[in-house]
Amino acid sequence: MVVPPPVSPAAGPAQRALTLGVSGSLGRSRAGAWLLDFVGRLRPHSSLAREHLGLTFRAPVGLAAGLDVEARAARGLVQFGFGFLEFGPVSLEAVAGPDSERLEREEALRSPGVPVNPGMNVLKTHLVRAGPLPVPRLVRLAHRPGAAAREATAERLALLGALDADVFPIDVSGDEPERWGEAAWQEHMQVLIRAAAPRPLLLAVPPDLEDAPLRALLVPARQVGVAGVLIKDARRDTGGGQFAGPAVLRDVRDTLARVRPLWETGGLVIAGGVHTPGDALALLAAGADLVQVRARLVYSGPALAQQVHETLAIAAPTDSAGPLHRLLPGGWPWAALLGLGMILGGLLAIWVGLVWVVLPYDEAFVGLNRGGLAAVNPHLLDFMGHDRQTLAGTLLSIGAMYLGLAAVPLRRGEAWACDTLWLSGGLGFLSFFLFLGYGYFDPLHAWVATLLLVFFALGLSRRPRTEGRGEVPDLTNDACWRRGLWGQLLFVATGAGLVLAGLTIAGVGVTSVFVPQDLAFMHTTAQALQEANGRLMALIAHDRAGFGGALASDGVTVLLSALWGYRRGACWLWWTLLAAGTPGFTAALWVHGHVGYTDPWHLAPAVIGLALYVAALITSFPFLNGRFASPPS
Repeated sequence: MVVPPPVSPAAGPAQRALTLGVSGSLGRSRAGAWLLDFVGRLRPHSSLAREHLGLTFRAPVGLAAGLDVEARAARGLVQFGFGFLEFGPVSLEAVAGPDSERLEREEALRSPGVPVNPGMNVLKTHLVRAGPLPVPRLVRLAHRPGAAAREATAERLALLGALDADVFPIDVSGDEPERWGEAAWQEHMQVLIRAAAPRPLLLAVPPDLEDAPLRALLVPARQVGVAGVLIKDARRDTGGGQFAGPAVLRDVRDTLARVRPLWETGGLVIAGGVHTPGDALALLAAGADLVQVRARLVYSGPALAQQVHETLAIAAPTDSAGPLHRLLPGGWPWAALLGLGMILGGLLAIWVGLVWVVLPYDEAFVGLNRGGLAAVNPHLLDFMGHDRQTLAGTLLSIGAMYLGLAAVPLRRGEAWACDTLWLSGGLGFLSFFLFLGYGYFDPLHAWVATLLLVFFALGLSRRPRTEGRGEVPDLTNDACWRRGLWGQLLFVATGAGLVLAGLTIAGVGVTSVFVPQDLAFMHTTAQALQEANGRLMALIAHDRAGFGGALASDGVTVLLSALWGYRRGACWLWWTLLAAGTPGFTAALWVHGHVGYTDPWHLAPAVIGLALYVAALITSFPFLNGRFASPPS
């Protein structure tokens, strides 16, 4: 699970608007939404769906108000796995004030004590532009600072009439009954409930209220039909502002303990202030129906919600997919056979490269035996052997990746592993048709590819639907987690580099065939080789294009496994990547030294890739091999 970059509400109004605007624009386009989902794949497990107030929440963790105040990024935020989204706080007219301030040491935010927002019309425009969302949307209703009861009522009635939302939390400071009078407060809520119907209202209360003012707010609200309570994530600061950070969680839990008895049945209680998965699990265990995140997103990114969901889903039953090939045992045994076939193919390629380099049908195609090829150029066989040995190492690497995917995530019924196999294998098999660009049809390659294609097709049978399952409870965003993110980034960079290198090599193979360093190693030119034998270039191009296609396929497997399967405790992934990278890099570097092809520019990509790979293994080891205690029940 990749962790997207944080969306900082404290980066300045212009930067925040740009970030949220880009996210929203991507989410509103089909291609952009696909890209966000493809990269993050932040999909809550189906077992986490919950019904409250007649609405379906696909997961219990949602986004709190105060981050995307104007709903600029609504469509993009949906792709981050949130179970619901809350926008605002919003008032009828704009309320000006300073932007939020980041408190790096506390990993907290300090914001003004008034609901800074651009007003109702801006929020309404963005909500309309976003259109229907697949998750409930909440809009927190504020009012002009210092408004009297009648003014606040009129303002909120206008907001209810103009804004489209599923639930409306009413933002209160806690002193309304005292400032307006208890009768005015109760009448205020009665009027709003009638105007909002059938849409439910919640009370969004501060987490640091004393018992008396809290009960003065909640008891009348409960009596007139308020549907529940939202405990905000910020408490009053000494300077008159609001402070949101880990230190507020104790206040939230205390308020939750006092609120829950008032809504024992039928009410919805949402608790804010989540900063780690452990916080969310503790609040849910203490009686919250749903929880919210906000301040922590500035520092760790929106994938915090998915961390919580994956921990909650560990004990969920496996949800295997449907009726295809009912008589066959799922897809994973066939995927394992595909991996074994790739490994056997790699071993065969090593044997051929060490003993003959070229096979009889290669010699028949060009009309030259090994001696004749050596006579054309004394370095030609070494060059061809270097291509075929690197291909062998890549086949071993792909086979190890497929075996790891089959043995663990595919066998457990995880959809991301099936999609990884499909995209990687699909690219690899399609690369066989690159022979159209170089004109040499390899019969052995075709026969082996056909056999493996059968295993590949069967491996994709009965595609599972399970999404968002963790390996072990991931309760804290500790130092191990932060180092693990660097490891993930390095694995992603390694996979992306392999894809880019493979596509480049395949492209060279079906066009120019050689790069300048190749010709310098053989002390010849492409024209001289073409003049020596008209079919020689096609034979060499076949090796190059085949290797490029295999390398790109391998890179896709590494890239997507690091993006989608990277979770705390996924030790199978670490050992699989170790087993896959070792033969790939070893073959590539060894054969270059063996044949004397040691041009530094030619070797630089392999050396850089090896450095990224080793660094990724080192930094990811504690995270992928770590274990945590069971979450609270």
